[in-house]
Amino acid sequence: MVKFSSYNAEFLKYKDIHAGKSGTLLAPGPSLDRWQPNSFSDVNVGLSWVIKRQDIVDNLHYFFFGSGYHYVHRTGSHDDGADFYRDKIKCMPTSIKKFASSYRDGEPTGYGNITPEASVAIGAMPFDCQPPTANSKFVADIDAYMVLGMSIVFPALQFMLYTGLTTIYLVGCDSGGDHAYMWKGVRAFIDKEYPNTNIVSINPEALKGVFTDEYT
Repeated sequence: MVKFSSYNAEFLKYKDIHAGKSGTLLAPGPSLDRWQPNSFSDVNVGLSWVIKRQDIVDNLHYFFFGSGYHYVHRTGSHDDGADFYRDKIKCMPTSIKKFASSYRDGEPTGYGNITPEASVAIGAMPFDCQPPTANSKFVADIDAYMVLGMSIVFPALQFMLYTGLTTIYLVGCDSGGDHAYMWKGVRAFIDKEYPNTNIVSINPEALKGVFTDEYT
């Protein structure tokens, strides 16, 4: 079922703020390496490990991150890149608005998520995110309900749609497998709630044929 959010009211300030503009969603999939950022969109949104590319960070307006901030997984392992990742996020210029996902009302998930309190401390907005279940679904009113997650790409895309962008380019969004059925759900959701928004996959791999494909 769709759950009410404890934090997401802050999204209201972004409702239709970018109406009529284009946006690019930059994810760290393999096809990102084949994309040349010679022309960014009006609005650029980055995810997780795109943070390694300074040319992208320099052009971001928004940044979304979730699991992996501490890189403490259910196995108890610790990734050597955790300090680099946290430092890069903390040191982002204030011109980039940061959003941090909090699953299950901020309770630990075992994947190294940052807490809501720690999010605020580094200048990030915590938002409620729920994993997909048989009864959960994508929502247009992200200011009132938990956004649907599993991968941070889905909350970021729901946010971009919420801001009123009319064209959204997907770059490095190569996740397939367990995420494939969610992308089909995204397509159905967009067709229903945002029929005038054009979604373009740049050099798609797993997303080939889901949206409009464009190759560079």
